Amino acid sequence: MELQLEAENDCPNQGSQGDPHLHQSIVDSKTGQLHHICYDVVGKSDQSIFILYDPILKVKVKGILKDDYYIHEIRITVDNQVIKIKTVKTAAKNYGGIIGDIAKKSFKVFPSAQSDTRVVFQIIDEYVQAIKKTRYEKNCWFILLRHLISKDELSKYIY
Repeated sequence: MELQLEAENDCPNQGSQGDPHLHQSIVDSKTGQLHHICYDVVGKSDQSIFILYDPILKVKVKGILKDDYYIHEIRITVDNQVIKIKTVKTAAKNYGGIIGDIAKKSFKVFPSAQSDTRVVFQIIDEYVQAIKKTRYEKNCWFILLRHLISKDELSKYIY
């Protein structure tokens, strides 16, 4: 299966709207306002998704895919000790991994004058549309993964 950057994950579970979902907070570099974005990462069963790395504490977080759609295990590695948990939330820019690397990018948000369900994000020098989604009872701006990371970078996060 080719790694995907182009679309929302077409998960067969109709209540989920595509998995695995990642949510994170980003800062609009123009206004300093906090925004919530979400995106889907697709891989194969038993692949790992490199989610986050703290270079100071040397802590690595990865999710293990149960199948193409669900992360069934989160592993946090500290001093070669593995801790297993269910969720990860962070907004810190000082991390590596997919969440940390996306958080380091420059985001500017341009609200639509005609709609509160669409905005335009400037991510570095690219302008992309985002659509408001509700996932797990929380609103976020859905952005295609290809606008957040390049196809060449994808193998750093799914392996």
